Amino acid sequence: MSHTKKPTIEKIILALLGLLALAALVRTMFLGLEIDEEYALSLGFRLVRGDRLFYSMWEPHQLAALPPALLIGLFTAVAGTTTGVLLFVRVTMLVLKAVLSVWFYRSLRGALGGHCAYLLALAVLAFTPKWFLGPDYVSQQFHFTLAAFLFLYGYYAPGPRQYRGLWRVAAGGVCARAGAA
Repeated sequence: MSHTKKPTIEKIILALLGLLALAALVRTMFLGLEIDEEYALSLGFRLVRGDRLFYSMWEPHQLAALPPALLIGLFTAVAGTTTGVLLFVRVTMLVLKAVLSVWFYRSLRGALGGHCAYLLALAVLAFTPKWFLGPDYVSQQFHFTLAAFLFLYGYYAPGPRQYRGLWRVAAGGVCARAGAA
């Protein structure tokens, strides 16, 4: 009897941990505004409004303004206003973190085992480098570096070789370079 209860209890605990990680991120999505998040959004906003890199922008992290500028430009093109852009950026970052966590889990569950890969994927999901969901330069560095690792791991990992095109190495290099910008 106790043998059948143990897997059920483990599944409940793992599900609760997943819900707690998601709840923490949803809380972060609606609360707080850190100075680095304002900085990242303002750089992206300046690019959308016509400032040029290395010409009219002299901030040390101006290349990190490209992803926020893409999100801000997309939002303002669809909505016609900037009202709500912060929430849109945070929701987009939450979705991207969830996709990256699922990719992490699916890539490493064979090598690490299901429970270990799941717990590490939850850590990836819950980890915010600067306590907010915005795409600032440190967050980009972490997430692009992790994506580079996953692309390269997918190419070099043991197992079936049918999905191992050189595109994985190229995508890993692009993500590594984007993480270093």
